[in-house]
Amino acid sequence: MLLQAAITTLLTITTGLVLVFIKNTFIEPVFELRELIGEISYYVFLQRAFIESRGNSCRNGNEKQKMVDEVGGKLKELSAKLRALSNKVPLTLLVLPSKPKLYEAAGQLSILSYFDFEEDVEKLSICAEKIFLNLEVEMYKSEKN
Repeated sequence: MLLQAAITTLLTITTGLVLVFIKNTFIEPVFELRELIGEISYYVFLQRAFIESRGNSCRNGNEKQKMVDEVGGKLKELSAKLRALSNKVPLTLLVLPSKPKLYEAAGQLSILSYFDFEEDVEKLSICAEKIFLNLEVEMYKSEKN
């Protein structure tokens, strides 16, 4: 009877440790990365007009420089987070874009973060579209007739 209780206790503890390991190694990083993909999509979509105008939608120079620094800094931060979390997730499986796509999206975010130096507005637009494409985010749903 005592042996059976000890075995049951040992199995319960072992199962608990395995579940904690699986949660910390696989499940939490996937959810963190999905959340970051949503944040990136939101931010790029929100700031796209400002980025494509290269900050010229601001009324004065001081406001423009402040916004350019803020938006560029946030894009760099999101790029760094995406690279870090991409390395943290051991398997992307079917719920996440592949690692090369995640790295490509991070690279496009880095390029986009220097938007005020880019003269070609079309290049900025393509860069934003590549981010959405690589993150497998549908930002524009078209209705089929």
